[in-house]
Amino acid sequence: MEDLDFEALEVALRQQVLRLAGRAVEQRLNADTSDGVGSRLPCSCGGKSHFVGRRPKQFHSVLGPLRLERAYYHCPACRRGYFPRDRQLGIEKHFSVSCPHAHDRYGRRYGQLSRRQ
Repeated sequence: MEDLDFEALEVALRQQVLRLAGRAVEQRLNADTSDGVGSRLPCSCGGKSHFVGRRPKQFHSVLGPLRLERAYYHCPACRRGYFPRDRQLGIEKHFSVSCPHAHDRYGRRYGQLSRRQ
């Protein structure tokens, strides 16, 4: 027990717990496929966006890197695509949950997401 470095033990445990929590959040978010609400959605241009499939996105959170699978829609009229889940979670553009305001927004939206199911 003399060689025990308590600080090193705490750091190692914290990293493991954060990784585990990150995987749990990732699994929870990816289990919810309600962002694929149909084969077509109205586009802001007036056309119809078509469901193309699910696409991955990797982003950084306070829990570490997370990989999100989300529905992708594309509008042939205006040639733009979008991800409804990105809008829902507030991660459309460059996003880091380590930013205090983004973390607060992410936490609230994740809470709303989990209450819906």
